[in-house]
Amino acid sequence: MKVPEQIAAILGDGTRFLLTSHENPDSDALGSMLALKSLLESMGKSVSLYNATPVPSFLKFLPDSDGVNDSIDGSDGFDVLVVLDCPVPSRAGKKFEKYAASSDARLVIIDHHGEQQTDGAAKWVETGSPATGMMVRELFGKFSVEISRDAATCIYAAISGDTGSFRFSNATAECFFAAADMVLRGADPEAVSSAIYENQSLERMSLLSRVLETLATDATGKVAWVRIDREMFEQTRTTREDTEGMVDIPMSVGGVSIALLFRQEEAGGGTFWKASIRSRGSTDVSRVAAMFGGGGHKNAAGFTFECTTDEALEKIIKEVGGRVGKV
Repeated sequence: MKVPEQIAAILGDGTRFLLTSHENPDSDALGSMLALKSLLESMGKSVSLYNATPVPSFLKFLPDSDGVNDSIDGSDGFDVLVVLDCPVPSRAGKKFEKYAASSDARLVIIDHHGEQQTDGAAKWVETGSPATGMMVRELFGKFSVEISRDAATCIYAAISGDTGSFRFSNATAECFFAAADMVLRGADPEAVSSAIYENQSLERMSLLSRVLETLATDATGKVAWVRIDREMFEQTRTTREDTEGMVDIPMSVGGVSIALLFRQEEAGGGTFWKASIRSRGSTDVSRVAAMFGGGGHKNAAGFTFECTTDEALEKIIKEVGGRVGKV
């Protein structure tokens, strides 16, 4: 993995930075933002953090996570906007997309998802990287900046999160080496794991019990899914933040190659569904997601759709089943 000279030049020459990532940030998105903030501030830069949605409670342990704002102050005079773990500005929310379109600042995209067209942006896309956090780690080396304990914690969390705690197929030898390097620099694997996986609320556990009741498979047993509707959220007083990782429930069923989590959401006065997909082996679920206007990685992707009937869900499941075993 090599840092493009254009990216290094922009980061090196910039003075006032705004960093962001996709809505509902996961550990890779937030960890990458916070680690890059540490790097840039070590280089004497001014850095602000923005996300369209609040920091999830299970990630508030990350150093400086309380510095993420949900508003953009244009008077700060940013000269560089950096979008991390996100292929296009629109995934960072409408507010950021509008701001980026009207700003004279340079736009930089640092991501490991499939590249998408963004006019005027300087891009560094590494689809073979297990996590965007690993790309940020390379930036520390490029600028010869020592990785602090706090930055190491953020990068370790980024790597651990996007590899499913090193369970997924993207947990390469390079990935383990990078994680070990972060531990040597002060990251505490037990503390990170405990904060993310062993800090569940009773409300979330109540939601989980209801989600398990929806578990189903297709006739082949190779596609499994769960669903969460608005009523389940209301009954348990939970939010979509509490669904983090629940797609792993159908994925854990023996013989399953593709797993889905269907989650009902509200926006703009209407309702829609968000589908998260996971797969094993050669099945490329990013192509499945693309069929419905979404995207992601080979073994982890997602899309949104409008649906009011079970028949519509069944049609999606049938389309997904047709992709089993296809690259």
